[in-house]
Amino acid sequence: MDATQQLNVLIDLAESMDIEVRFVSLGDQLGGICRLKNKWLLCINEELSIQEQVTLVAEALSDRPGIEEKYIVPEVRNLLEKHKNSSES
Repeated sequence: MDATQQLNVLIDLAESMDIEVRFVSLGDQLGGICRLKNKWLLCINEELSIQEQVTLVAEALSDRPGIEEKYIVPEVRNLLEKHKNSSES
């Protein structure tokens, strides 16, 4: 699975968790997840490389409540686990 496929799976996962995903121009900011008017929003800097976007989304989703109950293809599940463990260090 290449990075574009990983990103698509992660975006689908976010949307299945009622997280709106937006690609926006953020200058030197990476993006991230926030709550806006009682809705979760994940902003991704559209100028990042695909791999950087994958990392950003994986980090944002890795510790979301309910993620464990979702079916996620093993390669993406491993990616989420990797980023969860790295953010706890």
